[in-house]
Amino acid sequence: MRRRNVGIIVCLAVIFVFSFSLLAYAQMPKYVRFASLSVGKSAYYVAVGIGRVMSKHRPIKVAVDPVGMHAAVFDLIRKGKAEMGAVGTLELVPAWRGEGIYKGKKPLPVLAGMTTIRMFFLVHTTPDRGIKKIRDLRGKKVMAEAVPSPSTAAFTRALLKAHGMTEKDIKWMRFGKFAEAVAALIEGKCDAICYPSSIKGMQDIKMAVGYYAVPIEKEPAEKMLEELMGYTYDVMPAGYNGVVEKATPTLAYYTTIFFREDVPDEVVYTLVKAALENSKEYAGVHPLLPEVDAKRAATIVGVPFHPGAIKYFKEKGVWTPEHAKKNAELLAKFRR
Repeated sequence: MRRRNVGIIVCLAVIFVFSFSLLAYAQMPKYVRFASLSVGKSAYYVAVGIGRVMSKHRPIKVAVDPVGMHAAVFDLIRKGKAEMGAVGTLELVPAWRGEGIYKGKKPLPVLAGMTTIRMFFLVHTTPDRGIKKIRDLRGKKVMAEAVPSPSTAAFTRALLKAHGMTEKDIKWMRFGKFAEAVAALIEGKCDAICYPSSIKGMQDIKMAVGYYAVPIEKEPAEKMLEELMGYTYDVMPAGYNGVVEKATPTLAYYTTIFFREDVPDEVVYTLVKAALENSKEYAGVHPLLPEVDAKRAATIVGVPFHPGAIKYFKEKGVWTPEHAKKNAELLAKFRR
């Protein structure tokens, strides 16, 4: 009799869990809108690769929408017309805090979901321009400001200031797309470009005239980090993008997938889990995506994580007491 009762209890428990799971899935949205940067941007390929895997392995259609630049992505989030997005931390962190280049604007109502590829912000040049260190930029023609991206000008100003220079010490030039700046460098119309790492652009420079990334030393880098948000000081490894010949210290940032704060925990948990447990399926979409595992995804870079993502990271054992402390500190310091 006792065995029979135990069997009945076990069966009821299984039925309950199964029914609860079905109910949870039934309450999931049919689709979510994933706002991304324009086609060709690294963040776009991150969104497409990971979004496709999320859709494939969960009953939620993740619709990736390449809406343009950062402002367009953030606008959809603010208006509640997109549930998630992906941009670099150099834009996301100040937007989330409402500081720096986004000072005066309402803080972006999002939380991090996955930290993905690591990118580097570089001073691109060629071996024949005589620019071996940052101070050699004095008097040079520098593509210093990408018009659609305020973070580029902010980086260049901080770079110059940390090395005892101002805009007046260089020939400050503006550009639209990186391809335009690359063409100018190759044709001798400029001497250097301040812009994030880009496979195609860097390879084009190397193939045409040779490539060199100007290193940023630790002391001035630390001064830059006092002004810039969403960056870390790191070393770009030799062989990076098939172009870099020697390890080069510079500032780095990450492309972060984020969710609106009001997206239910279970939705975020479900999508993050679907992506990371099938990471081999998105690894071929971008050369840097194979690096994105659960440990990388849980890296905190200036924006705290959504509870749904934290739930999965705890299950995988990558959410440490240090993570919890840092996450809590960010929430407390920048709580709206």
